[in-house]
Amino acid sequence: MYKHLISILYQFYINLGKIKIGILQHTNNIHFINIILYYIIMKHLLLLGLLIIINFFYLKETFGRAVKNTNIKNNYIYKKFKNESTYKRIKKYYNDILYQWDFVPFMDFDDKTLTIKEEYFDTILDKSNKPSDYIKQLRNIDNTIKSAGLFHNDYRTKGPGHFFVKNNKIYLIDYDGLSKTEHLPRNDIEKIIKAL
Repeated sequence: MYKHLISILYQFYINLGKIKIGILQHTNNIHFINIILYYIIMKHLLLLGLLIIINFFYLKETFGRAVKNTNIKNNYIYKKFKNESTYKRIKKYYNDILYQWDFVPFMDFDDKTLTIKEEYFDTILDKSNKPSDYIKQLRNIDNTIKSAGLFHNDYRTKGPGHFFVKNNKIYLIDYDGLSKTEHLPRNDIEKIIKAL
């Protein structure tokens, strides 16, 4: 997306030069030329601004809003996904690497309904229930993910939290934002540690 915006800007400046030369061929009135160029620049800046805003809302809509609905039953949460691409991406990450990590809940996949059956935890990690070695556990989670060249992109303890605790063991849930790039400022485990 950003490469495309840079390309648009580049083309804009090339066209701006062509417009200026064209206007100069028809008039010598510099004030008129400046007004025309100002109008053209503002029009393109407005267009660029709109593209950036649309991109922002697209990312906001697709990131963290991938789940259509959830249902909790028999110690499992069933997450039905809105689109196949997010569902398949999580499934691929789980089958490739996530299943090996002890802080990731068990997951089972139903391709027909785009539903992930996931081990359910009901106790969000907070100051009152943090294990004595919570710092070590959280840093291990962070180091494990980043050592694999990945980013969770949604470390949270509130609203809703993604760190849970069961039998003094910390688990991290919700991998719809997992990627090889950092696209949200929610990968700072030290911030989580300080909050606890």
